[in-house]
Amino acid sequence: MSKNERRQSTRSAAKGVVMVEAQGMLPRRVTGILMDVSATGFRMKYQEPVLERGDIVRFRLDSREGEARVMWNRSEGGEVESGLLILG
Repeated sequence: MSKNERRQSTRSAAKGVVMVEAQGMLPRRVTGILMDVSATGFRMKYQEPVLERGDIVRFRLDSREGEARVMWNRSEGGEVESGLLILG
């Protein structure tokens, strides 16, 4: 792990569909593609930049569901990648 690496769990490549719903005054739903997972979180790619850093979301991927916090976003070429930390 590099000196600047903040991640504490090893990532594993993954595929599948992720559905998330951000809570708040204007609930937002996003369907994305799962890119990788770890014991503590996951990374997804999607089209619309509707998730914001710090958002608490409900997620569902495969048979797993729960709450996660959006930790970071990166936009490139009309697509957005987000890293999420699974809560609890």
